[in-house]
Amino acid sequence: MLVNKYKILLSETEKQLQIPMSMNLDLFGRGDTIDGYQETVIDNTVGLPPDYELSRYSCRPNSLQQTSLTYSFNFRNGTEYENSYVVSNRFNAYQIFYNTAPIQKSFFKMDFYDSSDPTNQRIFFTIILAPRQTKQTETKTYNDVEYIIKKPYFILDHVGEKESYYIYFFQNFQVTQLDTFYMKAKFFSGLDGQFSVFTTQPQTDYANPNNLPNNLFYYELKLDYLNRLYHFVNSSGQIIQSLNWYEYKNKAI
Repeated sequence: MLVNKYKILLSETEKQLQIPMSMNLDLFGRGDTIDGYQETVIDNTVGLPPDYELSRYSCRPNSLQQTSLTYSFNFRNGTEYENSYVVSNRFNAYQIFYNTAPIQKSFFKMDFYDSSDPTNQRIFFTIILAPRQTKQTETKTYNDVEYIIKKPYFILDHVGEKESYYIYFFQNFQVTQLDTFYMKAKFFSGLDGQFSVFTTQPQTDYANPNNLPNNLFYYELKLDYLNRLYHFVNSSGQIIQSLNWYEYKNKAI
């Protein structure tokens, strides 16, 4: 053990005794260091809880800096398709113009899956589009009266119609480790309570229209976690901002 030796000289005039003391503060903060080490050991042993914070993703701008996203739903009438609710006696112009109960209860349901294989897929989130959201119109006649009614054509953007434009999803990629999803579209009819499924291309274009490949029922969605953006691609891998849907009939016509 080291001990400092001091020689004290007494003076006849000096009445004060000065003794130097060590001021080594090296031990200060040691407790905080130990606490920090304990937290590190616990985190490494137990693991940190995942960050489930959500972020808002918007549509990636195109080369013209346009950010809008368009959904066009075409219902089947025989072998033809029409961008209208008034097809094959589904609704009439009077019901749509006056927003009656059947049309109020109807909606489009966009489901996002982690795979396009229906035998091995999980749904992660859903977007709903209601007929009241669209401002695009057409003229139809019912009982000899002309009505200007809404069409199943939606233009979504930062301005104007914002509902269903943004996607809310995890901001941390490690939560799901997924950045690609597959969107499938359905329409729920308030008239009969039935769902109609849609394809990305008319089924009438195929030799066997009732036996289509799975990928025709999906649009591919890409999430950019870093910039909080999303975009859709078609079957050719091209980025698109207009999503065209065609009603699928699973019975021969």
